[in-house]
Amino acid sequence: MSQKHLYYNYDWTHVPDPVYPRIVREFLDNGAERFVFTAPLLQRVLTEPDFAAFLKGLEKEFHIKFGAMHALYGEENCLNSPDPALRPGMLERMIRSLRIASEFEVKTVTVHADATDYVLRRCPVEVTRPFFRESLAELLKYAKKYGVVIAVENCFEKPNTAKEIAYLVEPFAGDPFLGFCYDTGHANVMTPAPWKDMAMYEKEYDSPDFWSVAREWWEGLELEEGSFERMRDNIVTCHIHDNNGYNDLHGMPVDGVIDWEDTMKKLNSCPRMIEYQTEVCFSCGFNWAGPLLAPAGGYSIRRLAETFRRLGF
Repeated sequence: MSQKHLYYNYDWTHVPDPVYPRIVREFLDNGAERFVFTAPLLQRVLTEPDFAAFLKGLEKEFHIKFGAMHALYGEENCLNSPDPALRPGMLERMIRSLRIASEFEVKTVTVHADATDYVLRRCPVEVTRPFFRESLAELLKYAKKYGVVIAVENCFEKPNTAKEIAYLVEPFAGDPFLGFCYDTGHANVMTPAPWKDMAMYEKEYDSPDFWSVAREWWEGLELEEGSFERMRDNIVTCHIHDNNGYNDLHGMPVDGVIDWEDTMKKLNSCPRMIEYQTEVCFSCGFNWAGPLLAPAGGYSIRRLAETFRRLGF
């Protein structure tokens, strides 16, 4: 196994600030000292003047590290938004995010080719592509300035399949401050397999409140072979989690259907890999994608750490 670091993703959203040290202590006692700089943490740093100092205080007191940042996403933060009213604010927040990444000595910042306009407004990718490239061209100037690598993530909608993001970054080929974030779960959802029943992509678990991949593809769902192979040479970071092959459930590795022996061999073969990230959902029950894979009570920090040690980290 490479000596590249593993960063643990944790949902701090509903954790009161005074409880952060208790969560950190639990991770430390299970051998984990590096944490993903998640989008909600970044949002707080952007909007709360004292929160950056709070995180730096935790780093100093507990000898931990926040890194492997995930940029903001969603309607107001779409790099590919064609809306002239949204773009200036989006770019300003993204540039500030790269500066914050530099201040925390973060090496990679993961971004999405967002699907908001495609899904909600049925805006074709041919319309949004130029705006993504325009945003990327601007942000790469600041990535170089701040010494941060922008990593474009493969997702599961038409604007962000592995094939599409590989096409999106073609004009910037060879830029050392640009790479990919390979998401194992997203790739698994989009990969065809002999055992897959295409009707399962339509399954709604008896409620319109649950998301299904097929509903997001208003032009017709297209699975794709070779997501990893398209991205391999420029993968700089990754999101590691499992699922049932149909929905983005963010389960613990080995609780789903991914072949982890093969996956780890692939990840360790990436020539530009900088770091690895967990992206497991700790919750049990249901989320927006359907029935989660965690047992009653959710996943524990101990099980997360032990599972990733068994994977070779």
